[in-house]
Amino acid sequence: MHSGRLVFAQLLDLVPVHEFHRCVRRYRGNFHGRRFSCYDQFLCLAFAQLTYRESLRDIETCLRAMKSKLYHAGLRASVARSTLADANEKRDSRIWADFAQVLIARARRLYAKDKGWNLAKIFRWRLISTRNLSRMKMICEASFRTCYSNG
Repeated sequence: MHSGRLVFAQLLDLVPVHEFHRCVRRYRGNFHGRRFSCYDQFLCLAFAQLTYRESLRDIETCLRAMKSKLYHAGLRASVARSTLADANEKRDSRIWADFAQVLIARARRLYAKDKGWNLAKIFRWRLISTRNLSRMKMICEASFRTCYSNG
């Protein structure tokens, strides 16, 4: 029987949580959320990205199948499709855009001396949003253009 930490939890150790919470506070992301915080939403979306989930129904089904392990992965709230949809619709997309810029800056520092890497290959964004998809897409495309021109 496995007794160590989950791989997902180990990957999350690399995420600058303090910077994420700074972005959330800047745009008051947890203002309306009672039980499902921005960090819970980030964990769901990160899990979906890493496991190639393609829809809210797919994310919900996969997370419910792993219900006993969610707490150890860092997710404290139960996840429903409607909860994810509401969070994606109501939370300010600038939280995710600012946090993406933090991650890009961090990756630039890590790979500054390595000529063989292109940051656009490292970061492949698939953002889930119902309200601000075009705006988020423009932000990500601008980030990619910055990566291509400076990388």
